[in-house]
Amino acid sequence: MNISSALSSSSSRSYSSADNTNLVAKLQQQKERLEQQLQEVSQSKEDEEIKQQKVNLLQMQIQQIETEIQQAKEAKSNQSQNTGQQSMSATASVNISSTIDTLV
Repeated sequence: MNISSALSSSSSRSYSSADNTNLVAKLQQQKERLEQQLQEVSQSKEDEEIKQQKVNLLQMQIQQIETEIQQAKEAKSNQSQNTGQQSMSATASVNISSTIDTLV
């Protein structure tokens, strides 16, 4: 692996990490809106059966978003770990190349 490919690989991973950060933020906003709706439905004067159906639906949606947030955070964490490993590999490749150049 040469230096330019290592750098381009690292920069593309940074972009993906930023995407995950934006995704998590958007999901958290969506979760907050659903929680607000849940509170409004819980306080409403609707028929109890309809109200319970809405509450169940909103709770399922909130749970799904929480799962998506967790997955996005795990993906971001994995990307950070991979980027660190790639940086070590790139450094090792540069050191080996320098050693070979010195010997030749």
